[in-house]
Amino acid sequence: MKSCAVVAVLALGLVGCKRPTLIGTWKIDPNSIPMKMAEDPTYAPLLNNFKIEFKNDGTLTVQDVGGKKYPDRYTINGTKVTIGGTPSRQLDMTFEGGSLYWNIQGEKLRFKRE
Repeated sequence: MKSCAVVAVLALGLVGCKRPTLIGTWKIDPNSIPMKMAEDPTYAPLLNNFKIEFKNDGTLTVQDVGGKKYPDRYTINGTKVTIGGTPSRQLDMTFEGGSLYWNIQGEKLRFKRE
């Protein structure tokens, strides 16, 4: 009887500990792009083609407008996701409620899974 209770508690603990994961490919949600950025020729191509693929081993691949891919690393601290290892080329994002957010030029862009 005692072993059944232990198994039940462990099973509930595992279910309760399940956290959303970043693993996979993310693209900017077009509905989150502010009009001023969507119409700006500097940002429009970037926002429509920018992708990030997070991998289990702490690495990722960023795909730019032309489809060129750049490898990098990421770390997670709570809801903060940091891409890149040096401050001069570091990008901070947040992961909340199953969505990934990037604050750029005072605007909050939402990423969704592809």
